[in-house]
Amino acid sequence: MEDNEGLALTNYIDFEFDRVGFNRQFRLCMVTTTKPQDLSDWFVTANALAISKQPEPRFDQSGNDSKENRYLMLTSREETMPENTDTLKREVLTLEQAMRMGISDDEILLMLMKCRFQGSPDSDSVWRNQDATSRLYLTKEGWFQVTKADIPQQETKDNTNQQETKDDTNQQETKDDANQQETEDDTNQQVTKDNANQQVTKSDIYQQVALEVSINHHILNLASRTFTEVDGYQGYAVCNDCMKFKKREQQRIFSVVSVNKKKNNTIFFSTQADEFERAKVSNLNKLITAIGDQYATCFKIIPAFHACLSTEFVNKKKVTKYKEQRILEQLGTTSINIMIDSKSKQQAVFAASFATAWRQTEGLANIPIDIIDYSATRTGLNIQVLNDLNDDQYQVSTPTRIIQHLIYANFVKWEKLKPKPKPKQKQTQAQGKEQTQKQMQEQPQERKTDNKLFLARKKTLLQDSRMRTMLSQLLIKQDIMNGNMCFPTEEEVHTAAQFRYYATFDGSYYRLTVTPSGQLNCVEVTEKTIGQDDKLKQIIKLLKKPAKRRRAQFTKIIESDSGQLYGIEETALRTIPNIEEIERVVALANVNKRIRRQSLVKVANQLDDSDLKVKQILLSKIDQVNIESLSIGHFQTILKSVPALNWRPKLMQNFNQNFYDETHAWLYSPIKRKAYDSWWNGIYGIGLLMLNGEHYYYVGLNQLIDQRLSRSVSLRKIVAIGSDQPEKDISQVMPKLARLMDSGYVRDGQYTVVPFPFKYIKEVAELNHHGAPIKAVTKKDAGDNSLE
Repeated sequence: MEDNEGLALTNYIDFEFDRVGFNRQFRLCMVTTTKPQDLSDWFVTANALAISKQPEPRFDQSGNDSKENRYLMLTSREETMPENTDTLKREVLTLEQAMRMGISDDEILLMLMKCRFQGSPDSDSVWRNQDATSRLYLTKEGWFQVTKADIPQQETKDNTNQQETKDDTNQQETKDDANQQETEDDTNQQVTKDNANQQVTKSDIYQQVALEVSINHHILNLASRTFTEVDGYQGYAVCNDCMKFKKREQQRIFSVVSVNKKKNNTIFFSTQADEFERAKVSNLNKLITAIGDQYATCFKIIPAFHACLSTEFVNKKKVTKYKEQRILEQLGTTSINIMIDSKSKQQAVFAASFATAWRQTEGLANIPIDIIDYSATRTGLNIQVLNDLNDDQYQVSTPTRIIQHLIYANFVKWEKLKPKPKPKQKQTQAQGKEQTQKQMQEQPQERKTDNKLFLARKKTLLQDSRMRTMLSQLLIKQDIMNGNMCFPTEEEVHTAAQFRYYATFDGSYYRLTVTPSGQLNCVEVTEKTIGQDDKLKQIIKLLKKPAKRRRAQFTKIIESDSGQLYGIEETALRTIPNIEEIERVVALANVNKRIRRQSLVKVANQLDDSDLKVKQILLSKIDQVNIESLSIGHFQTILKSVPALNWRPKLMQNFNQNFYDETHAWLYSPIKRKAYDSWWNGIYGIGLLMLNGEHYYYVGLNQLIDQRLSRSVSLRKIVAIGSDQPEKDISQVMPKLARLMDSGYVRDGQYTVVPFPFKYIKEVAELNHHGAPIKAVTKKDAGDNSLE
């Protein structure tokens, strides 16, 4: 196991305001009104540079229900403030006064970001923010897509029960989900529901994607939001690379709502120039850089990503082959039964193609496979084919008959059918809008399939990650039903046996223990079984969600042999790569950047002859270039035509480096080379870091990214509950926990984000939900392994 140290960047922002510098440049103002419809004009008169809607007071000073709307406004110190009116009161504040009122430095920093990105200079070079909007949504004109309303795209869940991942932002949710209609909380009066929910009467639905900026406890996050065009007189529009609330002029008007409940997630990082600017981490860097450049005098500490010293326990490595081998070892020569509804022709076709692929897969070919009716009682390992999770033919596992379920619709190739032309009928505008909404809600099945197993580019079953995961699920269930942990290695079982595991699923609490020999015991804990066990009472209390919180503090708790408890807490913290350095390199490797043929010839001729064959091929291809100036992308295309001219050989890497030294341009982005590993601390491997006196661990990638990173890497807080020496306890236990997350079989070919025994608890909870008689589970005392 590796044990290396390095600096990892996070989305925690270090900053401190300079109160004198801020007050010299800006003023804050708390605006209170009973007529929010008048605010728009008032904000224009006051030249509001940013606004923020405040929580509405429940009662006024007389104790009656309050009908006031409150906004915090940022404006230039040089602006003349409009006077109070009968319906609008304003109170000018310094930075110190605002903070004494409970306004956080997070909110004021976000106000500066709104000022910078929503605003722009006018013809007199005066900075203005026309149609100032309370929420900050970053976007570009090109961040759009067109969705067919009459051919909705159906979302399917992965039937293999792979661990669900959160939104690629993984940030805490704001008040409403992005799919719900957001009413105006900005400068204008509320949008009526009729206007807000009416989509434009078109077969093509125009959508704009934006990133909503939030800061909470110095944690900066971006969340993808989908805006759909509406036929209203006011709404959101693209303005100054933001979505701003305004009245319709000539532009498209949008509402925060998606089509067919489908979200448009934005990738976290990409090495491709066309995606790089849109990626979340690039926009995080843009926010921080711009604020530091434009408002440096407002800060004692200019905003910057916080760097933490991290200790890496597991380095990146591939684990897929290991997993395949474990699957084959555990399957042995036991026969597999495919259970289908024999009356379903679709399931029969799918099962036959599945069995054929099984027999053609090396390693699986010598394992017998049969197709049987679901009503047949066949012991051993079974895969039941279902139409969906609500299929009434769903069968439950028993200690002698292990069943993994497979929704065949997720493993076949679907083709969309063109809609049949419908006769045109005259209809009113309201009828047209109603029909469009009905089309989006009904989601008709305009698809066809041959019902055969489809593996895309994979040639065998074991090359498909979904199939490997499904077989792993089957073997985990076999462990649970038999009450023995056999699928993990002996080393993993031995490490797992040093702890006890506690978690809650579907309102029930579970405790899992495992002996060094692998015997499983998973206890469903109830008030009756707790008895006088004070420690168990403490653990359940820690796992229980408080009344005023969205979730419990700890999602998982681990108990060591010494009795020390360790809690795992979800957070909004993320690790990020050194985006400033990466951005510089990506710009120098832009595929549109022009280079000269003469420079290519010069650098290639200066290469040594250590790989003469590759050098000669390279010179030959350059000689074929008949133009003096070409783009980097054009030259990359030329090299791709010759397999030997990839960027893996040492000579080609030297060619790239020497060309950069000569021209200050990269022919191929080198950011994944070992020399730049420090830029990726916290993105790869498993490690531990400390931030503000608290310990966090990350579980990153186990192999180099190809071109993009879809999701960010989360930081989970680990707490040594009640410990007098938390730093020592956590540093000692973390290497063992890292071994339990370096399993490679819970998430196909990847690390698991929590120790793998929690996967067993999750499966037990699901089997319990379906009423399966599980040998590893008892509702009696912890020492009783008998069936209930």
